[in-house]
Amino acid sequence: MAVNKHWRDFTKNLAACIGALSEDEYLIIARKGANQYVQFAGQGAYGIRAEAAGNGYIEPPELLLDERQYARMQRLGWSRPTALPDEPCALGSPNFFTQMLPTEVGLRELARRTTQTFRTVYGVAHPGMLHYEAFHSQGTSIRFPTLLIKRRVPEPVTPRIERWSEESDDLELDHDSDMELGFD
Repeated sequence: MAVNKHWRDFTKNLAACIGALSEDEYLIIARKGANQYVQFAGQGAYGIRAEAAGNGYIEPPELLLDERQYARMQRLGWSRPTALPDEPCALGSPNFFTQMLPTEVGLRELARRTTQTFRTVYGVAHPGMLHYEAFHSQGTSIRFPTLLIKRRVPEPVTPRIERWSEESDDLELDHDSDMELGFD
């Protein structure tokens, strides 16, 4: 089965990439064309924080998880979301979440859990249906070519702001592209 080999390779490579994350570095693996993702945050001595999208963030709506899928996430080892997206949440998350020490066993388990999440919960048939984004908290982009999936390069902020200002009557940029925000 070629598909299973691709998933095995993806899982092995993902474990190595997660293990390469330093403190304040992030890796997000997402389904192309949808907001179903698993994201990893390097937390130095505290290990790796991982979150998988819960219904508060999943789009389009037809991909929202049902109670059976929530139960599957728990069986895979994820903690259930503890808050809604706009609620403060110090220790939990509006997403499914887990914390893992970056040991060889822990990294393999986290990669396996991620693969099973994409395959059995989010319904992703092949790793080629995924893409990734990786960066440092200071904005530096990070490449993981060994993932063997497409790298998503986000649109730079300046063109987004210019587009928003063109689409809105209330937003205007000055001569050096600053935006004046008025408060009434």
